[in-house]
Amino acid sequence: MTHEVQKEITHIMKVGEFSTDEIHVASDDNSIYTMQNERINVRSFQGTIKHSLYLSEADGIGTSINVSGSFLVG
Repeated sequence: MTHEVQKEITHIMKVGEFSTDEIHVASDDNSIYTMQNERINVRSFQGTIKHSLYLSEADGIGTSINVSGSFLVG
């Protein structure tokens, strides 16, 4: 379930809800990033996959995910 917290903490609005088997999750102001072994999915706050990034065998299997500014680390 995703929520938007406005500057006044008194207002929290539900934005979306979706189900996923992926256990590694990160977010920024625009997207939610979920990782599943060989791929990182870039999702909307409603859960729609906007883009998938595939990790090659040389990249290895992702073990965690982190978003910092314009960098995504898997």
